[in-house]
Amino acid sequence: MVRRRHCAALAAASVLVPVWATAQPTSRTHRVGVLDLTDHNEWNEADYREFVAELGRRGYDARNLVIERRFGSLADVVQVRALVSDLVLRKVDVIFTMGGASAGALLARQVTNSVPIVFHSAGDPVATGLVSSLAKPGGNVTGLSEQGGEFYVKTCEYLRDAMGRLSSLAVLTSSFARSLPNFALTLASVTSIGSAMGIRVQFVDVDTPGDFDAAIRRLSDNGVQAADVRQNPVITTTSQAAAIASTFIAYRMPAVGPTSYGFLLTLDTPDGYEARVGAEYVDKILRGAKPADLPVQQAVWELSLNLKTAKALGLNIPQALVLRAAHVIS
Repeated sequence: MVRRRHCAALAAASVLVPVWATAQPTSRTHRVGVLDLTDHNEWNEADYREFVAELGRRGYDARNLVIERRFGSLADVVQVRALVSDLVLRKVDVIFTMGGASAGALLARQVTNSVPIVFHSAGDPVATGLVSSLAKPGGNVTGLSEQGGEFYVKTCEYLRDAMGRLSSLAVLTSSFARSLPNFALTLASVTSIGSAMGIRVQFVDVDTPGDFDAAIRRLSDNGVQAADVRQNPVITTTSQAAAIASTFIAYRMPAVGPTSYGFLLTLDTPDGYEARVGAEYVDKILRGAKPADLPVQQAVWELSLNLKTAKALGLNIPQALVLRAAHVIS
């Protein structure tokens, strides 16, 4: 799920990396900028910890690395550019963008075309103009591609297999998400995919966790068969996710989201995967590689199923789909 920081205030901190190194440290002190455009939510903080841990496993610790972490909001473009300018003035060797990573990387590139930029993940970095191509990014930006189109095709296929049929899907986003640079591309791509598969897709804005109950009730009343909450940035805690999943179950509506909290299924990367890939790119750049020469890596996806939720919804999940899943809650 997309995350963002709601308040306009920003915090700036220089963070020393814990001494977790298992590899041979490099000889000089490096400085890494982390541009974090999300709330301090549970998922984001876990990703950041994994990013630091992976750098530690690659030989970086308090003796040879300082992390300059900056928090901002994509709702304040001027603020984000100021954060990037500050990182550039502090002579960071590379900037890693998290939370709204694609949009953050686009804004960072507007400020600097010389400091390397690594994005945590991006739906389609070529279509959004982040890179020239996946194989040869060019410029000063590289990172991880989520293969947005293929991702939604597989999600719809798995939902249809789980439900037996699927003709309507609601993507629960927010008015803030609509303002992001890549939203129009996401909307067009998902709508086109749905149309090709015979699925009517609608995007519905839900701007606070408390608005989900009413939104789900309206969808149910209108006969919408399933929903996807992964594009909604307002779900920031595990308790919120669990409460929303319970509401979907109460209305007997299959929903795509984190299965650990009660959603029927999700297609996602392994825990911490994006952070580890990001640290891998940062390590290569600190050791002399150029972003233009580092191909954009394409994400690995895993299917997760919650059979308890399926039972509560009255669904009989085909065994073939269960066997495809990397994670099954039963």
